[in-house]
Amino acid sequence: FILGDGIIGADRAVYRYSRMEEDTGQLLEDGTHIVFVNGSYIGEDEIGDLIRDMRQSDPGRIKDPVLRKTVADHKIEKEDEKMFDIVAKARQDGIDEGLEQGRKEVDQSKQEIAKKLLSVGDMTVDKIAEITGLTVEKVTELAG
Repeated sequence: FILGDGIIGADRAVYRYSRMEEDTGQLLEDGTHIVFVNGSYIGEDEIGDLIRDMRQSDPGRIKDPVLRKTVADHKIEKEDEKMFDIVAKARQDGIDEGLEQGRKEVDQSKQEIAKKLLSVGDMTVDKIAEITGLTVEKVTELAG
């Protein structure tokens, strides 16, 4: 486990605990231990370097080459995800805009057809509304 600042103390990097039966005090001799790494440790050793590396968000400042590459790759993946989201949103916005434009053009065509049918003069407003898909109110407005 890696602990945050000041949970156990700041003087040591690692705290190892063995498992024990509480009533008898007998240690569990199975080789398991609980290891806590002190997240506030700032020593000038490998663990201090690792803790500093783990707190670093800039991959270029991470000493450990494996961790540096992992963080850099993760940042690239996150940037790729963000770019994908931006492209997907732009694409969807374009689709939405195209659909809206198409709806407007269809509505305009319906209105032009309704005007032509009204100019012929042998159809009722209700019949023109039925044929064009416009509302009776809209056809009446166009007739007006």
